[in-house]
Amino acid sequence: MAITNKDGVYLGTSFLPDFCNARVIFLVIVMAELLSFILALVSSGSYQRVWINLALISLFVQWIALGNIMVLCLSRSWLRH
Repeated sequence: MAITNKDGVYLGTSFLPDFCNARVIFLVIVMAELLSFILALVSSGSYQRVWINLALISLFVQWIALGNIMVLCLSRSWLRH
């Protein structure tokens, strides 16, 4: 992935995607929700508690995903060096 500054000058490449981009954030949220759905289906012993498990697991996984996106977005310039 090529990195340019606001003037369009080429700065190099990065091994990480731009986590500040809205499309990347959306994809990470969707993947985290799919993981939550799979974990809720696997972990519930009865189908009566699937929605409660999905809500709790989804809350936990989304916080982890969004926290990691925030850290990677803020530390992108530091990781580039």
